[in-house]
Amino acid sequence: MDIEIRSITYEERPDWVRAAEASFSAVAKDDEIEAMLPAIEIDRSFAAVDGGRIVATSAAITTRMVVPGGARIPTAAVTMVGVQPTHRRRGINTRMMATLLDQAAERGEPIGNVSYHTRILARLGCVELVKTKQVRGAVEHYYRAVVRPVFSDQDWAELPKSIRKSLAGAVLAEIADDVGAAATEGGFDRQDVHLARTPVTLDEKGWQELNDLLQEVGDKALDIQAESAARLQADGAKDSEAAVLVMMLFEPPSSEGKTKGRQAKGKASSRGRKKG
Repeated sequence: MDIEIRSITYEERPDWVRAAEASFSAVAKDDEIEAMLPAIEIDRSFAAVDGGRIVATSAAITTRMVVPGGARIPTAAVTMVGVQPTHRRRGINTRMMATLLDQAAERGEPIGNVSYHTRILARLGCVELVKTKQVRGAVEHYYRAVVRPVFSDQDWAELPKSIRKSLAGAVLAEIADDVGAAATEGGFDRQDVHLARTPVTLDEKGWQELNDLLQEVGDKALDIQAESAARLQADGAKDSEAAVLVMMLFEPPSSEGKTKGRQAKGKASSRGRKKG
């Protein structure tokens, strides 16, 4: 069945919010949904619909951005981008983003608004250009990050909740891909790998202390990587060991939420076996 991508209706707003939350393995509470409804621009909120069910979401918030010189230009702030686990890797997100960008261009919100920020990041050495591609009369530029993105606690707190969920969802998806592939390919076969899950009970001060400690571990890991690179260069060695360090500190789900998550995984697994 073809997946339809379209803007949502006024009545679909609650289901659309639930679908967006589900893309990040979250369950939206009724009061949270109610609080979000007034901010939804239905003509800028899109859904991918499969058999009457919303399986992916994306949206743009109409805003303006101040550029050097003080001018305020119209800007489409992209948010609520997510695809249900059952429909990932089908190109749905690519189609939805193309729809958002086409609409932004029609409204006079040029893609140059994005490239402006990218040029700043490139000048600061945070990203580098890896390739270009001619698309519909324009040139798309593809960059990759060369500096680890870091948000201070204050910066993270000031981000809208939907953006924090989008960033967390992207990182968790990448972690899941890495862990799944590594388990299949023997990435955990070494005797000196580290794998731990440690539930703890903390007060606010303890949470902050543990958070600070993890930040220090991340910084120290980068220092160790730099020292390793220096030794490898000095010794002329070529047998470097790639590794992935994952650290998390988060509030655990409720028993009910955990049960629902396991049930959803079981249903997805069952559908996969039937298709096979």
